[in-house]
Parts: sequence; structure tokens; C-alpha cells
Amino acid sequence: MERRCRIVLEPGPTGTAITLSVRGKIDEEALAEMDQLLTKARGERMRIYIDLGEVTLVDHEAARALAARILPDAICTNCPEYLRRWIGADAAPDLGPDLRNKP
Repeated sequence: MERRCRIVLEPGPTGTAITLSVRGKIDEEALAEMDQLLTKARGERMRIYIDLGEVTLVDHEAARALAARILPDAICTNCPEYLRRWIGADAAPDLGPDLRNKP
């Protein structure tokens, strides 16, 4: 059984950025939680990073939703290669060839 998603909010040192560290399986419930956290950050005009380095499972539908609902405003970090390909297939062109993936 795959463990449920855990999302850890890590504020940046200057208060102008946040990182959402996503761990485990990304499903619709996790996407809703991410949406909620990002709505607040967007309202405060924060730079948003999403660390996907500890994601263990994402189905294709969740990858599509991630590309459409979450990543247009965020910088993706530590994205697994398989997920980068799935998101890239569905992502908006403005994400760029590397999905704005930063090491």
C-alpha cells in the first residue's frame, strides 16, 4: 500500500518565498491541499517552489492536474524524470523545455 501524500510548507528565509515539499502519493486530495496552500501564497505575492523529490506515485490524471492547476505559478524542483515527461506532455508552453526544473 502506497503511503498517503504529505505536504510540508517551508517558508523562505526572507518571507518572500515558500517551498511545498511533497512526499508520497499525489492524488486529488493532495492536489486540493496544494491548491489551498498556493492560493494563500499567491495572494501574498510569494515566489512558489514545489519540491517533488520525494514523490513516490502519481497517476497520469494527477500529473495533468498538477501541470494545469499548480505548476503555472510555481518553480518545480527535484522533479523525477518520469513525472517531468508526463507533466511536459500536458504542460503549458510557458513552462519551458525543462519545466522550470531547478536543481
